[in-house]
Amino acid sequence: MSNMINPFKSVGKVVTGEDFIGRESALEELRTRVLNIPLANAAIVGLPRIGKSSLMKQAFIEIADSLWDKDRIVAVWYSFVDYNDDAIDGRPEDVYLDILQEIVRSLKMHGFANDYVNEYALRAAKPGIRFQQLSSEIRGFFDELTIFNKIGVIICIDEFDYSKDVFSRSYFQLLRKITDDYPNVAVVTTSRRSILDIEKDSGGGSSFYETCLHIYLKPFNDDEVAMQRSLVGELSDEEEELLDNAAGNHPFLNALVLLRYYQSRDMEGSIDESYQDILSYYNRLFERVLKKDHLDDKVINVYSGFLDAVSQDEEEYILKKYGLFKAVQTNSSLAPSVSVSDMQQFEYVPFCGSFNEYMRQLYRKNPYKLIWPRAERSIKLMISKALELKYGKNHSDWLVPVEAIVVQNYNQKHFDLLLKQMEDELVHYPENGSDNIVDQFYPRDFNYFITEFWNDSIGDVLGHTLSYWTERIEFIAGKVRNPESHSRLLLDDETKSKATIVCQEIIDCAQKAFGPIE
Repeated sequence: MSNMINPFKSVGKVVTGEDFIGRESALEELRTRVLNIPLANAAIVGLPRIGKSSLMKQAFIEIADSLWDKDRIVAVWYSFVDYNDDAIDGRPEDVYLDILQEIVRSLKMHGFANDYVNEYALRAAKPGIRFQQLSSEIRGFFDELTIFNKIGVIICIDEFDYSKDVFSRSYFQLLRKITDDYPNVAVVTTSRRSILDIEKDSGGGSSFYETCLHIYLKPFNDDEVAMQRSLVGELSDEEEELLDNAAGNHPFLNALVLLRYYQSRDMEGSIDESYQDILSYYNRLFERVLKKDHLDDKVINVYSGFLDAVSQDEEEYILKKYGLFKAVQTNSSLAPSVSVSDMQQFEYVPFCGSFNEYMRQLYRKNPYKLIWPRAERSIKLMISKALELKYGKNHSDWLVPVEAIVVQNYNQKHFDLLLKQMEDELVHYPENGSDNIVDQFYPRDFNYFITEFWNDSIGDVLGHTLSYWTERIEFIAGKVRNPESHSRLLLDDETKSKATIVCQEIIDCAQKAFGPIE
């Protein structure tokens, strides 16, 4: 097999033709929407490397010849990446001119030539042309093409996010006017955010977004990821589990690992070799996408279970539309789950183990001044000091007694999870990883250790009684903070007030005993 062509050799590039996998429902929805009579606009929205461009190309560009032969429709491609990379000092009208030229080129390829169409395109390209005159020439172009010659046009615009750096309101509105005035013209875009958000970010805004059906593209479903993985042959259950943890159902992350696995047939080694690439993807995601869209802090807040600073729309993007989190039944095996009401049938967890690990690092490093993270660090400090007092300063000497306490109060599988998280963290984050097993504890673990070490030292730090604190920490762990998953628990003002008081009391106790808790 190693001498054959690796099916993942072009990882990261637009996937077309026979290499395109799955997305049947999205393809059907997209084509049904756009290729109706009249043609209609659509926006494909999703994270980088999720397959937006591939879907748009597969939907229209790959069938361009049949669209022309059957319905006299030309499908053309334009990318704002090209504009930003190569013509950042150009004019916004250059985008429209490039699209007109691409239409003319495609018409020639299909054997259609029309002097009037060419003349309108040339006049639109006149240097120094005013916006009103440009709009007039564009209308003449589409009059001739769609009304007099009955030709339809699908304009596929890739990386539409960058339009906000180029277009003012009038140029956004021109897109709507074209598709409103000419039923045979449709615009299809790919972007990370909705068209409404992009137009808002441009500083103006128009009503173009109202014309677009938004199709939110998330990671593959289980059948689709199985199809992708089958390209390397049958995987064992153990290999599937390793790959699920590293990449989940994300098509690009799976391809990163499978590219190496196809040659080596060593899944664990392939994941190890790919892990820095996976982390780089997450870094780019936060630095270049989420931060730019003012959502990086919001993701941490959602992960932490604090939603006061997160709007409903932002939460919708993060939890349901981006695919960074997935809905699972409560009490998922991915991570200990928060106690929720009987009405709550599912919760949201990070889409795979590597992203869960990455989020833990961000949460620990950037607590965003939330009161619960400080209280959480305070409790972990108390437990660490108690372990140190009884077993010494060497963290490795704590593992056996910690294991015994966890197994007695929960089970072996949970301790194995904590240990694996710590080991993975030390490998993947050598600078920030912690060899203290306590740093891996979940809120539900705290009361085991507070009870175990109450008489030795923790009681002296916290005061009151053991039952006083176990009740309060159970309240916090169950109602307020769930470190690995998020179930939208709407807290009333009384509950929020109580949580704040409890957290501040924990912090005050810790600071009195150990000094400032940052």
